[in-house]
Amino acid sequence: SNRAVMACTKLLRQSSEPDVELSLITQRALHRVTQGNHKAASIDFERAAELSNDSRFLALASGFESLAEQDFAMAEASFKNSDASSPLSVIAAKGLDLTATMVAEVDPALVD
Repeated sequence: SNRAVMACTKLLRQSSEPDVELSLITQRALHRVTQGNHKAASIDFERAAELSNDSRFLALASGFESLAEQDFAMAEASFKNSDASSPLSVIAAKGLDLTATMVAEVDPALVD
């Protein structure tokens, strides 16, 4: 929800602990995904990659950036590039589901 995004943003401004910032930025990104604000989610995942030095966040950032641009093939490839053993794989799976949903909305003929 918008309130959750605003709360995360407010807490981020007050935080100076990297682990807390990473948690908040990831939560905010997830809320933004739920809102359909994929571009903003992508920016948050890029920031999470910087904070954590974990490149797996970059695959998520690329996937949601591609969704925002309706580049569904690139989004799918980015989400499939996620490490299946990572806790982030749940987010990537959500990204794949969103990609399939958006493809069906934009061009139902492309759906199997």
